[in-house]
Amino acid sequence: SNGSILSTNSTALACLGYEPSDLIGESVLTVHPPSLHQEARQALEAMLAGEQNTCLIPLCTKNGAWIPVETRIVQGRWSGREA
Repeated sequence: SNGSILSTNSTALACLGYEPSDLIGESVLTVHPPSLHQEARQALEAMLAGEQNTCLIPLCTKNGAWIPVETRIVQGRWSGREA
């Protein structure tokens, strides 16, 4: 995986204020505050490498509000591809 958003769910979209077309194919960094993109990228890389289990970096709504979250990555297959 390269950290691209493959799918969305209605609850996340409603909380963040995005439409599916805003996010599908975009980097997961899109939903993190721009000022924390480097930190979020490092956490994502560590999770993908199996070195870290969670990310506590907040998500950022389309209008700029921050939402505290705990993000986890589960590796598997999505539509026949590693994800």
